[in-house]
Amino acid sequence: MLPTDTRDLQCRLLQHIARLCGEKNVAAILGELLSLNKSSVYNRLNGDKLLSLDELLLLAQQFQLSLDEWLLPPDGQVRFRFGALQAPVRNGREYLEDMAAHFKRFAETQHLRVWFSTSTLPFFYHLNFRELALFKLFAYARISWQLPYTESLRFDPDTFPERDLYERLMRPMLEYYTRLPSVEFWSDDLFDNTLKQIEYFAAAGQLASPKVADVLLEQLQMLCSQQYEMARQGLKWTAGSRGPAPGAGALELFYNKIAPLNITLLAESPQVKGVFTVFNDPNFMFSTDEPLYAYTLAWLHKLKEKCVRISQDGEQYRRAYFNGLQDGLKGPLGSII
Repeated sequence: MLPTDTRDLQCRLLQHIARLCGEKNVAAILGELLSLNKSSVYNRLNGDKLLSLDELLLLAQQFQLSLDEWLLPPDGQVRFRFGALQAPVRNGREYLEDMAAHFKRFAETQHLRVWFSTSTLPFFYHLNFRELALFKLFAYARISWQLPYTESLRFDPDTFPERDLYERLMRPMLEYYTRLPSVEFWSDDLFDNTLKQIEYFAAAGQLASPKVADVLLEQLQMLCSQQYEMARQGLKWTAGSRGPAPGAGALELFYNKIAPLNITLLAESPQVKGVFTVFNDPNFMFSTDEPLYAYTLAWLHKLKEKCVRISQDGEQYRRAYFNGLQDGLKGPLGSII
C-alpha cells in the first residue's frame, strides 16, 4: 500500500498536468512521453503506482513544473523562471520567438483572461505599426541587451537587420493579443518611456534621419486614437482594421492615478495560472507558484477598487485620460528634430 501523502501528492500533480493538456488527452500524452502502456498510465493516474524519479523529472521538464513547489511545504519562498540568466538574449529573434510561444499558448487556452498592470506602453501595442515595433526592438537591443551590432547602428526601419521579423513574429503576436480578453491598468505616463527613447536616439545621432522620428511620433498619435476607440467599445483590434472582428478580445481598461505599478501580467484560466513580471524591460520572470498567483490576483481585484474604469461606460474619465495622453504627444520632440 502506498503512503497516503505520497499517493495524494502524485494524484494532485497528475491532475494539474491533466488540466494543462486536457482531461481527455492526458492518458495518451503521458503514455507517449513516458513510454508506458495504457494500463501503466492509469496505475499512475490513480495513485496505485508511484512515478519513478526519471519519470518525475521528465514530467517536470516537459510541463515546466517546479518540483520545489510540489515537494516542499509552503515557506513563503517563490520560484521564478528567468530565461535571461540561463541564456542571455543574443538577438531580437530569440526574444520574439519566446514571447510568441507564450502568446500562442495563451491563444490556445480556453477561458483565459489576462490581467495587465503597467506604467509604460506595453510592447505588444507597439506591434500595431511596423516602424514603431522595429524601433522598440532596436531600443531593447541597444539599451537592455546591449548587443554589439547596435553600437554604431543608425536606426532605419527599411534597413534594420531584423526587419524581416515583423510579419513573421510580431504581427502574429499582435493578433494573438487582440483575441485575448484582458483587464488592464494604465497610468498617466503611458507613452513617456517610448518618447524618451525616441528623443535619446535622435539626440545621439542614432536615427537615420529626422523623418524617422516624425513617423514614430505620428504612429504613437494614431495608436492613442485607436486605443481610445477600443476603450470606448470595450473590444480590441489591430491598427488598420475597421473595427473589432468576430472573436475580438474584450478590453476592461482602468486609469490608475495613485498606485505604484511595475509591469505585471497574470494569466487566469482553469488550465493555465501564471504570473509574469518584467525585470530589466523587456526581460521577464515567470512563476506558476499558486500562493503567488492567488496573492497577485487578489491584489489586482483590490486595485480595480482604487482605479477609475475608462472603458465602455466611463466616458467622462476616458475623454479626460486620453486627452491628457494626446497632449503629451503633440510635438515633444520639436526641440531636437
